[in-house]
Amino acid sequence: EAIVQLALRIARGHGKVLVLCPTGQLVAGYMERFCDDDRDAITVETIHSGFKIARNADVRTYAPPGRFRRYDAIIMDEASQVDGKVAELLLCGLRELPQKPALIIAADYQQLRQVGRAQHTGTMEHLCGRIAKHHLRSNYRTNDEELKTFLGTIRVSQPTKQTLKDFYS
Repeated sequence: EAIVQLALRIARGHGKVLVLCPTGQLVAGYMERFCDDDRDAITVETIHSGFKIARNADVRTYAPPGRFRRYDAIIMDEASQVDGKVAELLLCGLRELPQKPALIIAADYQQLRQVGRAQHTGTMEHLCGRIAKHHLRSNYRTNDEELKTFLGTIRVSQPTKQTLKDFYS
């Protein structure tokens, strides 16, 4: 919800926004949440589509799309799922932009990696380590205080068997 609200705020302030996601499913989810009027100012694409990254051969001849000059803000969601090679191409593309749009990266490095996906995320993690951070304090996925407390606990440490029994009983 925070990404949606941020994109809407920028768009309603007459800015152009590009929201980049690692999967088509996430793109579809965002597209459902923006109305037709918002789509003039907000573009939602996969990272690969947005940056025109099609295959490994593109790494050697990569030229970032010039259309990025149209955007005032680029929002990247689930950046912790972006592997190192793709992250390097993203950095190349962003560095070459003369107007330097606002770059907003949402990443959760405590989140489990996807099964079968590349484990190397060092480049993106390094980028995230060099920019200003704002930690979200609100959980928009549930209003259940007991669930929020449980999720907060298991995010930072392995729960004990007793903690699991107490929660699930």
